Amino acid sequence: MQFFKYALAALPVATALAVPAAPVVGSVVSTAGSAVPAVGGAVTSVTVTVTQLKTIQKTLTVAGGVLPLVDAEVTLVQGLAGVVVNNVVGEQVVPLVKVTLGNVVAQVKSVLDIVLPLVTEEVVPLVGAELKVVIDLVNTVLSLVGNIEAIVVGVVQNLVGSVVGLVVDELKAVLELIEPLVKPILTVALGVVGNTVGPVVDELKDLIVKLEAVPTSVVAPLQATIANL
Repeated sequence: MQFFKYALAALPVATALAVPAAPVVGSVVSTAGSAVPAVGGAVTSVTVTVTQLKTIQKTLTVAGGVLPLVDAEVTLVQGLAGVVVNNVVGEQVVPLVKVTLGNVVAQVKSVLDIVLPLVTEEVVPLVGAELKVVIDLVNTVLSLVGNIEAIVVGVVQNLVGSVVGLVVDELKAVLELIEPLVKPILTVALGVVGNTVGPVVDELKDLIVKLEAVPTSVVAPLQATIANL
């Protein structure tokens, strides 16, 4: 039982990551081209900037940011295997898992607050070093998706019998965040490529294929697994 005492104490507390909101003047033009007029009827497009993308990347990767915190949760879930081996099973495990999954949800939601607005902004093609910023961001999001997948799989595999059924709602809540996280980044990645060519563009296109596959290769199989618990 000492494991739970120290593991719960070590759980990172999910905090809302403060990111200054950029003032929006006029209306927002979506990637579909439909404009929402501002008060007074003026129409001004708001373009996704490299600065915005760098801010999101920093929010995800900085020490104490979302990716390192979710990494820590992966470690905790993987530690459950040792607990089960030591015959500490049953409802004793549930509070630890619920806190872990709750932390993941809170951390990813803090990113959604700054990622979701991207889908309502105009995306323009980038070149050279600017594209590298997008590549880094897409790689980071794919890493975060991989960590979420590892957490869900770890919980399902390491909790035995009816115990895993006690955390189904929390598992569903974690999975429901993947697509809202991926879609805005995918929209931006597709938009910045434009007609640009070159090795950097090819690298980004390969990553776009991986992002596009997330709903079918990651989310759908995990949802099916949880549905059968």
